[in-house]
Amino acid sequence: MRKPIARRIAGGIAKPVCHKTALCIALALPLAQIPALAQFSNDFPIDFHGAGWMSAGSIIATTDTITSRNDYTGNYIENTGALFNMEFQFNPKLDGSLGVGAIKAHNPVGTRDMGDLKGVKLGNFAFVNMASLTWNSVATGQRSPLELTTGLFAYKYDDNIKNLGLYLIRGAVYPQVLESGFETKEMVQSANMLGAHLRNCLGESFTQDLLMVSETDLKPKYDFSLIYVGTYKAGKVLDLGAGVNFYHLLPARSAATSPSEKDFDPTLFQKGGDPDPLDRIYALDKDTSIIPLAARKTPDDSLAIAREWYSHQGIKLMARFAFDPKELLGGMEGSFGPQELKIYGEAAIIGVKSYEIIYKKMSERIPVMFGINLPSFRLLDDLALEVEYFDSPYMPDYAKLMEFSSPIPRSANWNRTDSGSVPYDVKADNWKWSLYASKVLSGHVKISAQAASDHLRIGSQQPWFPTYDETFASWKDWYVMGKLAFFF
Repeated sequence: MRKPIARRIAGGIAKPVCHKTALCIALALPLAQIPALAQFSNDFPIDFHGAGWMSAGSIIATTDTITSRNDYTGNYIENTGALFNMEFQFNPKLDGSLGVGAIKAHNPVGTRDMGDLKGVKLGNFAFVNMASLTWNSVATGQRSPLELTTGLFAYKYDDNIKNLGLYLIRGAVYPQVLESGFETKEMVQSANMLGAHLRNCLGESFTQDLLMVSETDLKPKYDFSLIYVGTYKAGKVLDLGAGVNFYHLLPARSAATSPSEKDFDPTLFQKGGDPDPLDRIYALDKDTSIIPLAARKTPDDSLAIAREWYSHQGIKLMARFAFDPKELLGGMEGSFGPQELKIYGEAAIIGVKSYEIIYKKMSERIPVMFGINLPSFRLLDDLALEVEYFDSPYMPDYAKLMEFSSPIPRSANWNRTDSGSVPYDVKADNWKWSLYASKVLSGHVKISAQAASDHLRIGSQQPWFPTYDETFASWKDWYVMGKLAFFF
C-alpha cells in the first residue's frame, strides 16, 4: 500500500545526478512539461505534488579533531531545496511516479590546520526523488495481497524510527559502519532503493517484503542484494518484525566484491613508512612459514606469508518491536496523540560470518537501539528520544571503503603521527542519542528539529566536499538542526 504523499515528498534527499546548472534545470523541466502532460490527462489521471524547505543548524561540540579529522565546532549547517513529483494512474491496478528536485547546501569548513577559521562551502546538486512503476493485484491504493514496485522507490520497514536504526538497509557489512542523520532520505520516504520490491499482505496482520536492490551509495557499487522483511501486527498494541539482508549477493564484478591474491597485490598499503597492520587494503597477514631452500625463487625469499582475505559479501539479521500501551490505559487514549507513549527498538547482527584476525566476535557486530515517543499531550506530532549502543572496536570510517573498495576498517592510529597524538578512542563512541520533534500545521507546513550525537558525516552525500569519518567521536559531541518545510 502506497505511503501518503505528504510523507513521501516533504523534504526528500536522494541520488545526486548533476552539478550546479542542474539546480535550475531540475525544476524548470518538470514545470515546462505541465501543459504537454495535461493533454494526456483524459487518458489517465496525473497528480502533481511539490515541496520546498529550508534547514539550518550548528555543530555544538566535537572533541576528536586530530590531524585529518575536521574540527567543526561552532560551525553552521544550512540547506534549502525544492522538489516536484508527478503520479500517474494508468489503470486501476497500475500506477507510476516521477519526481525530481534540487538542493543548495552550505556545508561547514574548518579544520585543525585552518585554526579558528569558520566558513561555509557552497554546493548545488539535483536528484531524482522517485521513478517507479507499481502494480497491485487489486485496485491501487488499497491493501493488496500482492504488490510489485520496480525502479527507484522509497522503502522503510519501521515508521517509528526517526534517526537511529534501520540497520538492515543502511550501511555496509564489512566494514561495519552505521548511518543516521537529520531527516535523511530513508526518514522522509524519498528514493533510497533501486531495483524491485514485492510485497505480500496476508490479511491485516502479516506483511512480507522481498527486495532485490542495487547498491548505488557504497562501493563496490551496482552489486545486487536480496532482502526479506516480515512484519506482524497484533492490533494497535504490538508490532513485531524481523529480516535478513544477503548483502552483495550478486556482484557486478567478483574481484571487487571478494578480493583475492590472483587479482590484487596483498602487500598494498594506503601509505608508506611502517603503517599499522590493520591499514592493509584487502588482506591481513595471519602467520608465516619457512620456505624450503629448493622451493625459493630467490635466496631472500625465505618466508611464506599466509593471509586472510576479506569480502564485502555478508549477511545482516534484524529483529524489531514496537509497543503502544495507550490501548491498555482504559480511557486515557484521548489525552495523547497517535505516536505518543510508543516504545520501540531494533537489534541487528552486522555480518554473521566471523574472521580470524578482525571481525572475530559477534558481540562486537550487534548494534541495539531503543526509542520512546515522549508525551507532549498533542502539542507535537512527534517527540522521539532514541538511544543506541554499538560496541565496535573499529573506527567508524568509510574512507578505505570509498577510496579503495576495502572491506577492512581503518586502524585507530590512522594519520596520527603528530607528537603526542593518541589513538582514536573506539570505546568513547559506543553510545549515540537523538531527540527529534515535529509538527504539521494546516496540513501543508511541517516544522521539525533534532538534537543528536549520532552517525552524522558532514558532506558525505555531497560530491563537492566528501568526508567519510563520523563527525562525533563521543556521546558528548552533538549538533542541533531545524527545518521548515511546506508541501502540496
